[in-house]
Amino acid sequence: MACKVEGAVRYTFGKCTERPIHKEKQLKFTACDSNSKNAEVCPLVFEQKCAWLSENVNCQSDKKPCAVNTSNSCEACRIKEAVNFSDGECPKENVAKDL
Repeated sequence: MACKVEGAVRYTFGKCTERPIHKEKQLKFTACDSNSKNAEVCPLVFEQKCAWLSENVNCQSDKKPCAVNTSNSCEACRIKEAVNFSDGECPKENVAKDL
């Protein structure tokens, strides 16, 4: 996965730290860990998050990677294909059209 990131020159093992995902918008993302991926119930809190999907997901969007708008970080990480999330609404060009 790390090798597929445009502009990446190296990678390390372990959990990713927050870093910009889109240079022009300075979005930062937080990785979904195994606990958040397996949450049975999410809080009824609205703190809009953008769930970013794996590059391996076959989805339609104007720009890759595909993303899905969610109500909070818990809901973002519960999406099977999500690998991380960012704060706020997803950029329109990344929103998945077929999920």
